[in-house]
Amino acid sequence: MANEFIVTSTLKHGNGIKFDPDTFTIMASSRNPDMILADVVSGGRNTSLTINPGQKIEFLTNELVAQLKAPETSLDTEPGVGGLKGTFTITTTFTNVSSKSIIFPLFVVMELSGDNFLLNADGKTTGVDATLNPDVSNEVLLPGESMTADFVIGLQDLEEFTFIVDLLGVPK
Repeated sequence: MANEFIVTSTLKHGNGIKFDPDTFTIMASSRNPDMILADVVSGGRNTSLTINPGQKIEFLTNELVAQLKAPETSLDTEPGVGGLKGTFTITTTFTNVSSKSIIFPLFVVMELSGDNFLLNADGKTTGVDATLNPDVSNEVLLPGESMTADFVIGLQDLEEFTFIVDLLGVPK
């Protein structure tokens, strides 16, 4: 996951700027009177930010989006490669219900139980920390705009499992 969401700046970490990868938050020191330029890389895409003294930016954007209708699901019990017992697909639509645009939205798997994994993850197929770049116009989810994502999960067993994703992005 460290290679999928990176924040760098003209100042070294702890010297006027602090990035917390556990909460996906960046904070500029109020003791530094200058604005800080930072680069954010999300799923291989990058953008620049100007951070004012004392400003805090949260890249976890879950609260800016909503699922306005129930997800659609399908189960395929055809055995797959590597001993998979089948695949479970979740198709869901997220709508930006905030007044901020979300630049470079990126889904991150926070929990996936049962040794299952996300087959359509960016890069390698994996469980926790797998990422998925949603298909959005100009890589920006505008206020009121919706995006649909498919999560294709490889099943080790045909049993109940837990799947939780967070949505990261640069709110502007």
